[in-house]
Amino acid sequence: MSRAQKEVWLKRAFFMLGACAGLIILATKSPTAMEWLTKDSGQYGDLYRFAQVRAFKPAAPLPRWGGNDKPPPLPPAHSPLPVDTHFFFGDSFGYLDVGVKPFGLQVRDQVKSPVICVFNRDYSDMNVFRFLKRNPPPPGASPVVAYEIVERSIAKTFAQPIATNVPPILSSSLSLRQQAKRLVSNTEQNHQILMIHSFLTTPLTEFWNSTRFNLTGAMAKETPLYSLKPPMLFFDEEVESYFSRHTDSNITQMADVIARFARELRALHHCELVFIPVPNKITLCAKFSTDQPYDEFLPRLCRELHRRSVRTVDLLPCFRREQDCLYYATDTHWNPRGIQVALEETLKVWPARREKAE
Repeated sequence: MSRAQKEVWLKRAFFMLGACAGLIILATKSPTAMEWLTKDSGQYGDLYRFAQVRAFKPAAPLPRWGGNDKPPPLPPAHSPLPVDTHFFFGDSFGYLDVGVKPFGLQVRDQVKSPVICVFNRDYSDMNVFRFLKRNPPPPGASPVVAYEIVERSIAKTFAQPIATNVPPILSSSLSLRQQAKRLVSNTEQNHQILMIHSFLTTPLTEFWNSTRFNLTGAMAKETPLYSLKPPMLFFDEEVESYFSRHTDSNITQMADVIARFARELRALHHCELVFIPVPNKITLCAKFSTDQPYDEFLPRLCRELHRRSVRTVDLLPCFRREQDCLYYATDTHWNPRGIQVALEETLKVWPARREKAE
């Protein structure tokens, strides 16, 4: 091969590398491309997606309900709502498909009234007062605001009172803000996700992580605690929550903030709060991986909330009575039986239904 031909091939190689790099950068900016490239990364559970160690891999992908009964789009700002409209605010426990219709949609179906479902992974972007200013309840209405939150997020979310004097965000401005944020941030994080979790690289990552685990016990930082008998993974945020010691003053302060939240919902929007704290998986399954006792954070918090007359769905006692685990071993989320128990307990506390039962 002549020198001129070598230079041509070298230029072509540089061009191809540049084109590939450009495509990767563009993919990190596109939610559609990211979803397509990583579409199968969570099929064995969101925690297996982090660990990718074969010792924990389920025999089959986790079940999916796959229904098309999705929450309807949010109503336009300041559009009139039916007088019997209720609201459900929740995180991934409320909207994820874990083998049955998502929890939030099942609550909506059982209440048999219009329920606007607002889901967000980030509680800082899920300000209830902001939304109620955007879509205020009709005059004379007394809607329920169901607020579902996983245990590991309670201390941070209710460390201080929730702001009530926030301006409403219209759907268009929110979309523009999200698009602008996507263009200037998360590129490095999304690049790492593509390198580890795309369907092109997952087999290599799984082989490497399994080999490291078998030789050295190394595990992904997102799953620092685990059990081999039975195989089970725990999320780093729930592990941190479990090992944190919550003093009585911590509990009292959080209960005061949540009670204030309930009072302000009633005073400003005539809404009745139904608080739904979902236990961490490790709260129920810690015995498989640690001797550290649970500090009974949720029972203590629920007792304080009951003393303050906050309608609270106390799920932990019901979950503890179940013989089988209510969570997937390689996922942070509950399984269909967990949703069923949570739905039954939520409906017992829902104001209109409770008054009929009494």
